[in-house]
Parts: sequence; C-alpha cells; structure tokens
Amino acid sequence: MRNSPLKVKLMSRTNHKRAPASLGYEDMAEKIKDIIPKEKVSKKIEGPVVKNLTRNVSIRTFPIAIGIPMDEVLFSQFLSNLMNLSIMPWDMVLTSVSTFVCDARNKIHNGFIESKGPTHLFRIGSDGLPPPDTIERLLRHDLPVVGGWYRKKERFSVKDLDGTTKQIQRPVVYDYDSFDEKIGKYLFTERFDAGKGLEKVDGMGAGCWMIRRDVAEAIGKDPFSLDFGGEDLTFCKSINKAGFDVIVDWDISCAHAGVSYV
Repeated sequence: MRNSPLKVKLMSRTNHKRAPASLGYEDMAEKIKDIIPKEKVSKKIEGPVVKNLTRNVSIRTFPIAIGIPMDEVLFSQFLSNLMNLSIMPWDMVLTSVSTFVCDARNKIHNGFIESKGPTHLFRIGSDGLPPPDTIERLLRHDLPVVGGWYRKKERFSVKDLDGTTKQIQRPVVYDYDSFDEKIGKYLFTERFDAGKGLEKVDGMGAGCWMIRRDVAEAIGKDPFSLDFGGEDLTFCKSINKAGFDVIVDWDISCAHAGVSYV
C-alpha cells in the first residue's frame, strides 16, 4: 500500500482546434461540428474479449466529469475502449493513482464535489470496457445513480440439475441480506445471472456509474471504505442512507478486462 498516494489530477480536455473562450457550450458545439468526423467510428478490442464497437459521433453540449481511479497497471484494452466513448472537449477528467482502491475512489469522489461545473460524475474502472454509447444512454435515464454491469473475473463451479458441472462468471450485482453485528459487515447475496432492463438493486460494482451532483454532495466526502464488507457495497449503502436508489441497466453490458466473455 502506498504511504502517500498521488493527488487527484484535474484536467480540462480541450480540442486541438479551440473555439473562442467567450463562446458558451452550445455555441462551441456548433463551432466544432465541422472538425469532428461524421462517419461511424469502429474499433475492435483484441485479446480474450473481442467486441465490435461502432457508434455515430454525437455532440453533448454540457460538461460532465469522467472519473478514472487507477492503480499501477493500465490495460491497453481500456485505452482503446476509452477513445470510443463520447467524451467532449469541455468535460473534466479526474484521475487518481493509488494502490489502495478506497483512497483512489475517494479522491475521485472528493474532486468531483469540489469542482463546480459538471452536473454528473461518470465513474469508469480502469479495467472496465463499456459500450461506446454508454454515457449518452446513462444520461438519458436521468436517474440519481444508474450504471451498466459486468461480470466478475473469477470463475465459479456450479452443478446443473443433471449433475454436470459448469464454470460461470457472476454479475457484480448483489442483493442485501443482513448486517452482522459480530463482524460489523453487511451481508449480500451474489446474483447468478443478468436481469433485464432497469432494476433497483442493493449493491453493484462501481466500474460504470453515472452519479448526479446532488447525490454526491448528499453523501459527502470520503464515502469509500472497507468497513462494511467492500468499498463498492459500503458506497451503495451510503447512497441508500442519503435517500437514493441504485439502479442497474441490464442492457448496458460491459466487458471486464481479463474476462473471457460478457
């Protein structure tokens, strides 16, 4: 564990052909339409996960924050996938490098609260590979907290009714069971397979979330910890305590670097 993790890096992305600083976001969007290619953008991820990522370039005229907590390793698959997401020149990018995941995620969360412009925080894990239109789809839901889903990297052996054994990778989505006073941890039941559409859930991995500013501010700073059984689950409980729901969009299936299928 790093004794003194690096500070959050706040970067304002700007296009290489800048519009006048006096322009508003809407006017700037109109100005840069001519320098953004109109054709479809297609990329393939090579390796254990191969997906055809095709999207039409779109223009979003308001800024959001893109939060990427990172450790010492950054997958090349992640960078290839990141370039296909609709990140606008006026978006804020928050990164934090730390070998302690709670510290890295808290720095992203705190940096978003301290910023004043972005209306939403899009959290993406540095091993997460969401579909290219994920940002637009999550914003379109207009929900306090909504995210895509992905499977665990670990494989689990399960037996079918006929006695045969198969290997599965469970979704990183959980149902709340109880709170164990003796060990001071929340107990959750893991999902075995994906659901459909939008669903309220008790816990899920924070590798592909869209969080509204009012939710982040209601929760407050430094919400991630390992005190109650896992940093993501503890954060989900903080969301619930603040009066909001955690929603998963089962139609947004993300690849997880190192996973052989999604």
